[in-house]
Amino acid sequence: MAFSSKGLGLGLLAMASILQQAAARAAHAETSLKGVELPNRTIRVGSQLISVQWSPDGANLVSGSTDTMVRVWDAATGTCLQTLTGHKQKVSSVAYSPDGTHVVSGSWDATLKVWDAITGRCVQTLTGHDKAVASVAYSPDGSKIVSGSYDNTIKVWDARSGECLRTLTDHSFIYCVAYSPDGAHIISGNSNKTVKMWDVATGALLETFAGHAMAVSSVAYSPDGAHVMSGSWDGTIKVWDAASGTCLQTLTCGVLSSVNSVAYSPDGANFISGSEDGIIKVWDAGSGTCMQELNSHAGNVTSVAYSPYGAQILSGSNDEYSQGTIIIWYAPVKLQSFV
Repeated sequence: MAFSSKGLGLGLLAMASILQQAAARAAHAETSLKGVELPNRTIRVGSQLISVQWSPDGANLVSGSTDTMVRVWDAATGTCLQTLTGHKQKVSSVAYSPDGTHVVSGSWDATLKVWDAITGRCVQTLTGHDKAVASVAYSPDGSKIVSGSYDNTIKVWDARSGECLRTLTDHSFIYCVAYSPDGAHIISGNSNKTVKMWDVATGALLETFAGHAMAVSSVAYSPDGAHVMSGSWDGTIKVWDAASGTCLQTLTCGVLSSVNSVAYSPDGANFISGSEDGIIKVWDAGSGTCMQELNSHAGNVTSVAYSPYGAQILSGSNDEYSQGTIIIWYAPVKLQSFV
């Protein structure tokens, strides 16, 4: 096969153009990782937000706020689809069931409510806590619900019947709870500055992770279950080895800025944090490097979450005294280098 000099020259020009475009895209992406914010949609809420989460298919959002309401939103348009009423005090935590058919909410009225996600009807009210319910979560298979309360207890409920299956007793306020990916363990964060790991089947306390200087406000498991992450009022995030309890990383989010919420990306490569200073940070899970800061919130960021496929980030904040804001962001993508 023969090559003409003219054809070779055109080929080189085309290759140069491709390389130039790739370099421009890489430079833009690198700039994005260094702080250019990419908000997708902003939703105004008529009361202060405490908790916000994605539906499993990413189509909707659910929020809980200080006006006692649970609201369901269309993630694409920002339209409020449903307002769920029934709680008597502020709603502190919300979560979708893994199949997306139900929503559970926890409230300062000491109850949990389970809602039909399609009709908005309250199908169960779970009672048994003596004080405010601070955190709720479904088990990965959707068969159980866990709740943490200011009454120093964690309760495990049968999601179908509403029966309380087990009560785990701590010695301090429970601020946050989460299931392990395999559903075998529960982790909790408390006012006593520790993270605790519990066996779901037996209720046994398996491990206590100590090291924070103030209360632990948020906990999360990595998707592979190998690590536990905690955010604290002391302004730090700690990453722990789930098997040994060893602290692997301590990351500082800001001076005297409480970390209110942490969440892993679905692939476990990154995680995000939301803080009292209004800043959301995107972190590289391997190195602990802060990849990006998102600064559009004017007030306390109370809740953060990745979309089910990791393409977007969700944040809830109290940007004004009586107003909450939900922002959906395009998640930053770290470019892979080919050498």
